[in-house]
Amino acid sequence: MIKLIKKFKDKSWFILLGTFIIYFIFKLIFYIKGVVFFDEGVYLGIAKYFASGGQIGYFEYIRPLALSTILTPFQWLPFSSLITGRIIGLLLMFMCILIVYYVTNRHFGKKAALWAAFIFATSISVITFGGYILTDLPAFIFALLALSFVLDKKYLFGGIAVGIGFLFKFPVPIVILPLIFCIFLKERKGFLIPSIKLAFGFAIASAPYFLFNFLYYNGSLVQRLFVPLVDASSIVQIETFIYQKTSIFLYLEELIKVEIIPLIFALFASWSYFKKEKVKIVCFWACALTFLFYFYFKVFRFDPRYVTSMIPFIAVLSGAGINIILKNKKNYLKVLLVLFILLLGFTTSIIYYKVPIKNDNSIKDVITTNKTNIITNTAFPIIYSSSKVNLIPTPNLGILYLTYKTDPNYNWLIIDPDSFFCEQDNYSCMETFNNRLMRIIDNNNILDCGYLHGTRIIILTKESSGMSKIECLNKIRMDYLESKPPETNTFFRIVLSFDLEENIKNTLLVEKMINELQKRNISTVLTIESDHIKLSQSSEEFFKNLSNIDIGIITNTDYLSEEFIRNFTLSTNKKISFIVPKDDEWKGKNISITPEISYCIDGSWDNTVLKIHCKKIDLFMVKNWSTGEFYNSSELETMYNSVLDNKIANNEYEIGIDISTYNITKEDYERFKNFINYTNNIRKGKI
Repeated sequence: MIKLIKKFKDKSWFILLGTFIIYFIFKLIFYIKGVVFFDEGVYLGIAKYFASGGQIGYFEYIRPLALSTILTPFQWLPFSSLITGRIIGLLLMFMCILIVYYVTNRHFGKKAALWAAFIFATSISVITFGGYILTDLPAFIFALLALSFVLDKKYLFGGIAVGIGFLFKFPVPIVILPLIFCIFLKERKGFLIPSIKLAFGFAIASAPYFLFNFLYYNGSLVQRLFVPLVDASSIVQIETFIYQKTSIFLYLEELIKVEIIPLIFALFASWSYFKKEKVKIVCFWACALTFLFYFYFKVFRFDPRYVTSMIPFIAVLSGAGINIILKNKKNYLKVLLVLFILLLGFTTSIIYYKVPIKNDNSIKDVITTNKTNIITNTAFPIIYSSSKVNLIPTPNLGILYLTYKTDPNYNWLIIDPDSFFCEQDNYSCMETFNNRLMRIIDNNNILDCGYLHGTRIIILTKESSGMSKIECLNKIRMDYLESKPPETNTFFRIVLSFDLEENIKNTLLVEKMINELQKRNISTVLTIESDHIKLSQSSEEFFKNLSNIDIGIITNTDYLSEEFIRNFTLSTNKKISFIVPKDDEWKGKNISITPEISYCIDGSWDNTVLKIHCKKIDLFMVKNWSTGEFYNSSELETMYNSVLDNKIANNEYEIGIDISTYNITKEDYERFKNFINYTNNIRKGKI
């Protein structure tokens, strides 16, 4: 490519330079408005983490690492990480424009290439999402480059390009499928060796990522290498009302709405070249549509940003189409088209975010000078922080607050209240959240409040206050609502474990725990750890002697074992009345539930949707699951108070506490006894 650039005529060079300048001007308008994406904070946080050897910043294992790795050396410079990151983002976009030019020049000629680069640089999607600290466009550009190499029969380089794209964004390797199809169209019976070269090239380029996984993570080889990819994929497959449900028609509508001009020219080029360049045209559209169908079938939330996956391929074909239409036409027609496209791009830059994003420099200064560890639900503080950050973008305020209160390593909690969503017109949810937030504000020290890139934030501290709650809420234009006192209803779930002879482990201590709870009229349920258990005679006697207690089961399969329930009832004369979903991973599956099952009990984080009511476990008494170690008494009390502070739901609180008994000791039992006394005293208002 360097040789090609050196061979440019002056006119071509100046046109490309002008294209760069035009794109920079459009992006500058966005920068001035203060537009910042959530993901930019994440990638900068990972870069800070790498640059400091894990001492500061934030690491998110489900992210690709190429962009953060590029950003890492710049974290050692005495400049704003956002500014240096944006410079890298711009340079990557200039690279993208050059690659669009290179690919189009290789396959449709120089004049078409100049048009394609211009169309790409002024694309509404590229103007909107390019030039930021984001991975989408660089990743998909390498997919385009891979197609170009395959069409030129440079299969090893094609695989390397796919691998580099993968390092920027995990879904890029899906393009290998249409690339192999293209190889087949070109090579027919001899397609196997080129396909192997393609795969080998991908393996070479992607090897650094898998080497990092192998060295950084623990567990089996498969877990080390692939769990980040699997988890990243599963996250985007979770449906939530926060995001619009995906639809191929939404993507087509978005494509037509924002890219109608390039799309028309691309379709014209496809029609014009189809007879003499059939394989080439088919391959371009096969790659573009593969990404479209991937984001439709495998990503269950609609995001206009995913349209950028098609733009590089459309831009190349669009440049070819314009070149055909305007060939031998008057120059004024070319000038009019350029002006029209520039007008669209300028209008996009001006209209998008009409009002500049509100941003308080004082908040940035407070975060920049802070040296204490931070926990937050928004990525924007990571951009300015020089300390360790724990980002928990959870829709559950209780989990965020509980982590802050119970972990002594974090002295700041930065809350973005606008990130906790309620469904439209769900006034109960809104009231619950406001009540919960006000209780937190009432019971904690406020350091500062303000706006960070359009986001309202509240900084809580475990040290002295810097601002009153009324002053804080007025600053972020939020009304103060008096919070309502909680009413508590605590239940304990005792999880029974069994030895190799199917006897209940630690039976005597389990019986004593049940007696302690029943003596205080505290709701108690028993959970069998697996539906693969075949009860011994002593286990059967244990259950037969129970009275007034619900029994449930943790299922180990994707279906509920009716045989286990039937055998259990026959041998113990007791019923299984509730279930615990398998690994909290039943969401989206059609689970058959027998009539005997009246409810389920799952984790507070779980999104499993069942047709029966589900209670939630909010607190786990076991601290170390490999050893069975319990939290100590003070830790348990602190955790319980934190949960209590956040369990506001229609003025009734139900707190679920889990205790696994597989390795319980007499000392653990004493902790348990002290803890239930504590919860009972709170319930009776004695504390």
